[in-house]
Amino acid sequence: MLKAKDIHLITTDTSIVLFFHAATLQMYPLDKKEDKELIEFLESLSKDGTRKTKKKYGDKFEECLEFVSKTISEGPRCGYSRIKTDEASYNQVILPIAASCNLACPYCFAQTDGGFHFGAYDEKKIAATIDYVVEHSNGKPVSFSFFGGEPLLRFDLMKFTAKYVKEKHKDVPIGFGITTNGTILNDEIIEFFRENRMKVLVSIDGPDNEFNLRHYRQGGKSIHDVLSNIKRLQEANIPIELRATLLNSNPYICETFKFFEEMKVQFTIIFAFSSENTSHHYAEYDDETMSHIEKQLDDLYNYYAPKIRNHETIYNYRLGEVLNLLRFRVKRNVSCAAGRTTFTITSKGDIFTCAHFMNNKDRIVGNIYKGGLEKEKWEALTPRPVMERAKCRACWVRNLCNGGCMAQIIHAGLKNTEALRDEECHLAKAEYSFYLKLSYLALQAKKDAESNK
Repeated sequence: MLKAKDIHLITTDTSIVLFFHAATLQMYPLDKKEDKELIEFLESLSKDGTRKTKKKYGDKFEECLEFVSKTISEGPRCGYSRIKTDEASYNQVILPIAASCNLACPYCFAQTDGGFHFGAYDEKKIAATIDYVVEHSNGKPVSFSFFGGEPLLRFDLMKFTAKYVKEKHKDVPIGFGITTNGTILNDEIIEFFRENRMKVLVSIDGPDNEFNLRHYRQGGKSIHDVLSNIKRLQEANIPIELRATLLNSNPYICETFKFFEEMKVQFTIIFAFSSENTSHHYAEYDDETMSHIEKQLDDLYNYYAPKIRNHETIYNYRLGEVLNLLRFRVKRNVSCAAGRTTFTITSKGDIFTCAHFMNNKDRIVGNIYKGGLEKEKWEALTPRPVMERAKCRACWVRNLCNGGCMAQIIHAGLKNTEALRDEECHLAKAEYSFYLKLSYLALQAKKDAESNK
């Protein structure tokens, strides 16, 4: 049965209006002229609900409802990707090895009040943490991700970690990754990345303009050093990904995406969001701010549309994610694996479900030296299934955002059984509407290419 909460209509730059059915992750293209009556019916049902729409359409209501419901029921069924919510397994572990950084980004969640409060690792603590994680990985592969601060300030610990794993746990499938600001690089580091098949994620916020705030602590821009080092990594055939944070007031959204596409490296761009670092205002999204963002997303759509229609390679990772959701129609029960298979462990052995919590002692859910997880705290700080949240159950974007970032929810003073704040929901809906439009173009382009073979 078609439900009002599952209807979302998206206008495009053509005569097509996209009907996205939230429950089945299906998109149906409707023509503004040929399907005018059906579009109006769906609009009425979505905005006014069943009772008012039934009164408005009379005997024709059941006919329209049956047609749409039948079409949906005959479509592909959704699959499910369920993370077990009643157990924990240490398979992806973030190690904040450096409690220092050579940059001073004002929105950085890893430091509050201008400093880091989680302490730095030493070799003895690294060894103990690795042993604990391997023991509690349930026999599954393990991945350690070096974090900070800037982890390459403690390259010595990275080398020790890799050496210790190879000597002590050589029979365990263990991988490595790093999140780095990209300012520190030399031949030895490049060779270390290559030997250990390191997954390298570089934080870089876009082109050189007044909204790129990734400056050195002593002053001066980091962007030119980072771009030079990215080029070195590419020349050395080191696989890298880029990650950028957009400030809420950034007027260069389209230019930023274009900057990354022209670099021809896979990238992810997110909007700044609330964290333990409360000293900034870059994550506030009032109506005026959202109006500016939505206008820029329209401009961004106009940038991407011809690229997709011309079958150009797209490096925007988020688009690939949404495309896969639509292709395979796989529903997830939670927004991420934080606290289930992914943990952050600091130098004192404190366990956090998410790296965004590691500056707050109230967010500790256990300690590797003191019995491991504390169940009550752990349950309160891990993502809960989206369908357990009343507000989310009635939202068309629920099977795309899966309830949103749990860290954002907690930082807002809410419980993990609640939804994002309205302004953050507004932002999520704007982003997913944008990506759904692009996904439709990509699916059509693929279909056209296959038919022309």
